[in-house]
Amino acid sequence: MKALSPLFILHSVHHSADHTDNMLPTLCVLLPALAWVSSQKVLTQTPSVLTEQQGKTISMDCNIAKHESHWVHWYKQIPQSAPQFVLRSDSGGSPDYYGTVFSSSRF
Repeated sequence: MKALSPLFILHSVHHSADHTDNMLPTLCVLLPALAWVSSQKVLTQTPSVLTEQQGKTISMDCNIAKHESHWVHWYKQIPQSAPQFVLRSDSGGSPDYYGTVFSSSRF
């Protein structure tokens, strides 16, 4: 059986009032997606693509330039599956909010 590769998506929006075998490789990709064009954010990820065996620890840096009073949302998506909400973070210092299947100890 071929491993399904998760896709991590970074979604940045303006803040308003409001089983696979452990030995198979997993591909992790973080993509800047759905950012408001008017805010002209610059999203940079290093490395742009990272492949590692499932169960291994990885590290990916994501920097957001021109990020002012916006929420950043992270999603994980495995091919042929719905996206899963991972994390919401606010540049204003509010506590991070994690999705139901993710915890701060993992991110």
